[in-house]
Amino acid sequence: TVDGAVALTLRQDSHQLSLSGQGTLSPDGRYLFRGTLQPRQGMPPLLALLVTRPTANNAPGPTPWQLQGKWLPQEQK
Repeated sequence: TVDGAVALTLRQDSHQLSLSGQGTLSPDGRYLFRGTLQPRQGMPPLLALLVTRPTANNAPGPTPWQLQGKWLPQEQK
């Protein structure tokens, strides 16, 4: 990217969960990822409760997600 950040595309698909999204990792360690989660038929019921869409009707389809923060490298000794 223009400010030197690394642009990433994420995609994971299994019999339990499908995850896809895009994000950036800046030179100063800041990161931001946005995407969607989609439960699959093999997903354990407890995990499905965490992934399902928080709507009154629990509408089917992908659940949006966002993760942001700052990567803190370990101190070198």
